Amino acid sequence: MGERGIKNSLYYAFRELGRVIRTQYLLEHITDIKMQETIQSATCKSEAFNDFVKWVFFFNNGGFRKTYAMSKTRWSITIAWSRIS
Repeated sequence: MGERGIKNSLYYAFRELGRVIRTQYLLEHITDIKMQETIQSATCKSEAFNDFVKWVFFFNNGGFRKTYAMSKTRWSITIAWSRIS
């Protein structure tokens, strides 16, 4: 077997390993109610944050005002995120 055959074998082995890991995760997700609640909670928080950002930047076509430095806008978004969480 040349180098190319080894690479293909490794590729197929890792692909199958990935499928096994994904199947294990899905089975755990189906059976573990606490895990489902945690994922649902995190999803709702991120969706709420995205809705908040859309609401805040409704003006100016969603862009930042030119007078603000990028660091100031990052700071204001960080503060807003901490209030939501």
